[in-house]
Amino acid sequence: MGAFGANSEALEETLLKVQSAMAIADGIQSVREGIKAFKALKVAAMSNIVVQKLLNVVMSLNPVGLIIAGVAALAAAIYALWDPIKQLLQFLGLMEEDTISAAEANKQLTKSYERQTEAMDRASKTMDEMHRHRMKLLQLQGATLEELHEEELKQMEEAKEARHARAEAERDMIKKSQKCIKSIGRGGLGYCQKRKGASRN
Repeated sequence: MGAFGANSEALEETLLKVQSAMAIADGIQSVREGIKAFKALKVAAMSNIVVQKLLNVVMSLNPVGLIIAGVAALAAAIYALWDPIKQLLQFLGLMEEDTISAAEANKQLTKSYERQTEAMDRASKTMDEMHRHRMKLLQLQGATLEELHEEELKQMEEAKEARHARAEAERDMIKKSQKCIKSIGRGGLGYCQKRKGASRN
C-alpha cells in the first residue's frame, strides 16, 4: 500500500467498506438460506405428525388393539355394574346369596367378641404367671430390694400396656359392631358379610 502513497489511506478505507459490504451480503445470504432450511424442517415435522396420526389410526384398527380395547371396556362395564350383575347371578342360581339376618349377624359378632375376650384373658393370665415366676426367680437368686422393686415396676408397666391394648381391641370391636348395625339399618349386610367371612377363618 505504500506504493500508492497518500491515496493508500483512502484506498484502505474503500477496501474496508467493500469487505464490510461483502460480509453483510454473506450474512444476509446465510439468513435467507437458514429461513429456507427452517421452512423445510417445518414441512418435514408436519409431514411426520401426519404420518404418526395415520400410523395411530392403522394401529387402532389392528385386531389385537381392538381386542385389548374391548377387554378393557368389558372389565370397566363389569366393575361399574357389579351389583346388578351379582343380583342377576343370584337370581339365576349361579351365585350363592350372601344375606344373613340381623339376629344371625348379631350372634356372630357376639361370638367373635367373646372369642377375642377369651384370648385376651388367656394372654393376661399367662403374663401374670410369667411375672410371678420372674419375681420368684429373682428372690431365689438373691436379688436386692431395689432390683425386686425395679422388676415390679417393669411388670406394672407391662400390665398397663396390656390393659391399654385390650381396651383398644374392645373399642375396635365396638366400632365394627356399630358399622355392621348401621349397614343392617340401611338394608344391606355388606360389612356384616365381611365379618361373617372373617369369623369362619
